Amino acid sequence: GKNAEAHQRALNTLAERAARHGLKIFIHLQPPRGVPLSNREFWDRHPDVGGQEGEERVFSDSWATARQIPSRSLCTSAEPVKEWLVNAMRELAAKVPLLAGVTVITASEFKSHCYSHKRRENPTRWAGLIECPRCARREPEEVAAEIITLMTKGARQASPTFDVIAWNWSW
Repeated sequence: GKNAEAHQRALNTLAERAARHGLKIFIHLQPPRGVPLSNREFWDRHPDVGGQEGEERVFSDSWATARQIPSRSLCTSAEPVKEWLVNAMRELAAKVPLLAGVTVITASEFKSHCYSHKRRENPTRWAGLIECPRCARREPEEVAAEIITLMTKGARQASPTFDVIAWNWSW
């Protein structure tokens, strides 16, 4: 992203400080995050990676002021998204070498992959039926497992000791 270098410098500084005290740093991620439909620059450049549409919760300073905006998932059944997940994790592990790893969730209140807040059957008020034509042919646990596997693959390309710890929160 546009602030990647600044974030990487800050993570490196934190990881170096922690290492001096025998501590390891993990960061928490929920990839890939949905992209607002209003981000025309992104969607015009990458129309092939779009998946499930829905609402994304956007926060300002608290849950009380959250609002919903139309967004679209990055479809993890699309090859460019798979490549991006591998490349992003490889870059993180390479550019922040003292980072011990990441904890990752594949479901939360935020829009991420196409099964985010969607189901194959038995829709509820909170989770409607999946409409993404690529992901609808897959099981939700297959999609989640693939995300974790791709992240691990990328991280291990840069560092054999980088940990990817998956948490099944919100499933």
